[in-house]
Amino acid sequence: IQRYHPLIGGAERQIRAVAEHLQSRGVQVSILTRRYAGLSAFETIGGVPVYRLPIPGPKVTASLSFTLAALPLLARLRPHVLHAHEVFSPATTAVAAKRMLGTPVVVTAHRSGPLGDFHRLQQKFMGGARLAAFRRAVDAFIPISQEIADEMDAAGISASQRCPIPNGVDAVHFAPLAGEAALALRQRLGLTGDPIAIFTGRLAAEKRVDQLISAWPAVRSALPGALLLILGTGELEASLKAAAGPGVHFAGP
Repeated sequence: IQRYHPLIGGAERQIRAVAEHLQSRGVQVSILTRRYAGLSAFETIGGVPVYRLPIPGPKVTASLSFTLAALPLLARLRPHVLHAHEVFSPATTAVAAKRMLGTPVVVTAHRSGPLGDFHRLQQKFMGGARLAAFRRAVDAFIPISQEIADEMDAAGISASQRCPIPNGVDAVHFAPLAGEAALALRQRLGLTGDPIAIFTGRLAAEKRVDQLISAWPAVRSALPGALLLILGTGELEASLKAAAGPGVHFAGP
């Protein structure tokens, strides 16, 4: 993956949860990522070894350096499966390692739309050629949403190559409160007994929070006291706040 903890986004959180779960099941997992300023070349996070590889210079040099540093490390680690996150330098590195080691490759795409993996890849230098190489070499592509699956289909990745796996949620950690505990929390937060819906995530176009806000007046017409709580920040925060009507409240992370 291009970045990992302590640099945190949705993909990084998801990968850490899956990696630690796999380790607990006896599967050895190693994370290879880029080394950004101030971060060590190696550390163990949540019991999982994290290798940070050098990325000097501009983007092209950084990507090449990442791949060249990863190949000898992968030859030493000898993984049974390579899982690349995003169809950029991680996927390029995984495909190069497959040619060298014969290791199967899985690629997960994490975003859709104009900022998504496939749109951005096809805008890059030799993006079409790289996509064709991925189609031939990657053993399985994982779309985390139907939108990404549709984009893979449009990019010529057949259904037989796709294995949809939505991002999961730890239902034990995020179990809703009930009874007296729920009532006490509502009172502490100053919330009424009316229905509450919560969105938590990055305030970006592909999350479609604007559609949620535009639908909220219809919800309020049926349930006048209903509240929509939006938790998160992002590039659309100001415009979404401007569009929000009664019953919509924002809070930071």
